[in-house]
Amino acid sequence: MAVGIFAGSFDPFTVGHLDIVKRASGIFEEVYVAVLTNSKKTSVFTKDERVKQICNAVEDEEICNVSAISFEGLLVDCAKSVGATCTIRGVRSPTDFDYEYIMAQTNKYLCGELETVVLLARPEYLHISSSIVKELGIHSASIKGLVPEINESIVAERLKEYGRKR
Repeated sequence: MAVGIFAGSFDPFTVGHLDIVKRASGIFEEVYVAVLTNSKKTSVFTKDERVKQICNAVEDEEICNVSAISFEGLLVDCAKSVGATCTIRGVRSPTDFDYEYIMAQTNKYLCGELETVVLLARPEYLHISSSIVKELGIHSASIKGLVPEINESIVAERLKEYGRKR
């Protein structure tokens, strides 16, 4: 059984992330979307809230072979814990690819049997990132079409609130 893991901070979960999840669900028998802590980033949403955003979007799209989880630690350890043999990465640009290539080699060093599958972002999602969504939302700009519709109002409200506190 081919099991893949798509890990990220997903702060917030975007339509670009959802597109990668949908496409991965057609490749793997089972896909885990793992919310990992990124020590280099300050999160707006709690890990539980991010897992909920993913669950909402996956359920709304009726994708049955995808589960959302949270995990502390290294991706290779998370992959082992769920039986994943492959990490799934989405890339929007050559810069993204360069970073993902290094990460894939690091993961391979740590766990020789863990492969990496890279899915190229569709052109309509190239401009979308969690950072851009946060920046727009913090300044009360529309995030319509940037996050899954089912999560749009809660994400927009939280980002506005976060922006007021800064």
